[in-house]
Amino acid sequence: MADAIYTVVLDLTDDGCIETGWRLKQGDSGLSKIVAKVVNNGVDAFDPSATPEIAFKRADGNSVLSTMVANNGYYEYTFVGNEISVAGRVVMDVTFTDSESRISTCSARFEVVENPAGYDPEGAHTYDNPVSQLVALATEDSLIAEGFAVGQQRGQDVQESSPYYHNNAKYYSDLTDPTALRNMSDVDVEDVQNGQVLKWNATTEKWENGTGGGGASSLDDLSDVEIDTPSNGQV
Repeated sequence: MADAIYTVVLDLTDDGCIETGWRLKQGDSGLSKIVAKVVNNGVDAFDPSATPEIAFKRADGNSVLSTMVANNGYYEYTFVGNEISVAGRVVMDVTFTDSESRISTCSARFEVVENPAGYDPEGAHTYDNPVSQLVALATEDSLIAEGFAVGQQRGQDVQESSPYYHNNAKYYSDLTDPTALRNMSDVDVEDVQNGQVLKWNATTEKWENGTGGGGASSLDDLSDVEIDTPSNGQV
């Protein structure tokens, strides 16, 4: 079978999208190729050392990325299947970077028609747009960690999981026991002095100044303190 060749002229100065009129069937890969002539305002702009990037945005919103090959004054691309695995309109963007790092992009559209012979698009390997993958991870996928979140935790839900997250806490090693000294939210001492001790006040349920009591906390690091079950008056 002879190659099916789809030709197009891409002008680096054209900011529109070319309607190619191409109609490819699902599965037309391996023998189907694009041959593109590149011009700059009508003047041949072929660079044999260039490898233009080519992106196919399919009808399902996903994109397939690859590169073109320079060959005898033209740039060529052979379809592998992923680009035309979904029936519908495809937008093709070809990006060129010149020797001075200037970037130009040319766009064209073509149609992929359904293959009535039973072609299965699920058999092709598709590559989702990286941005869509991040959005799915942040908003749709379950984010579950053993011992941390239970059930379907997503995005903001994880940040607000209680009692695993506390807005007033500075350290997260133990936020489940309100009397544990490792939890900064129950310490009520400021103006810390050399040799100062803390005393547990069962009435206020606060760790206070062991000598005078009262005040608000400015202690910065209790990560090396391990007192989990204080008694009234303990220092």
